[in-house]
Amino acid sequence: MFSVGAFDKSIKSALTMTRWLLVVVALLIISVGALIITPALMRDSDSPVARMYQTEADLASLANAIDAYHDAKGVYPPSGEVGLAVALDHISQTVDYFPDGAPLDGWGRAFHYVPHFAYPSKDSGALRGEIYFAPDTYQLYSLGEDGDSGKADRAAQADNITSWDRERSWRNVYDE
Repeated sequence: MFSVGAFDKSIKSALTMTRWLLVVVALLIISVGALIITPALMRDSDSPVARMYQTEADLASLANAIDAYHDAKGVYPPSGEVGLAVALDHISQTVDYFPDGAPLDGWGRAFHYVPHFAYPSKDSGALRGEIYFAPDTYQLYSLGEDGDSGKADRAAQADNITSWDRERSWRNVYDE
């Protein structure tokens, strides 16, 4: 015959087993998550990838300042560090944007800024493939880890971090 006490024991045993199984599954999920997240958190802030991300962020902020200047004045600021300072001064009228001046890239070098009207100048620093990159706007870029613009050897442009490459193709260089 069937006893109610035996049924209660089997239910309690099944619930206990289910609880343990849930605990084991939860621990497994947490462990897998930790294995995925820990390397990203442990990444050295001085690594090439970290420097790349910092350079991308600063470049985007500088591009925002240049675009705000263009929107307000109808022209791009002049070339080089002077032009970046003009754009930062303009945007700083409403927001304290880089109070210490234009930042350096992740490798401690100045960003290169060339508006489209300055491309033909011999010393402009403008980069090109078959035609100039960003032909109607401006070029804002970092030389990247190797410090080579790639003007003499286009292969050296691979690690340049640029305002015009929406695909961010340089990330392949730093993810290796």
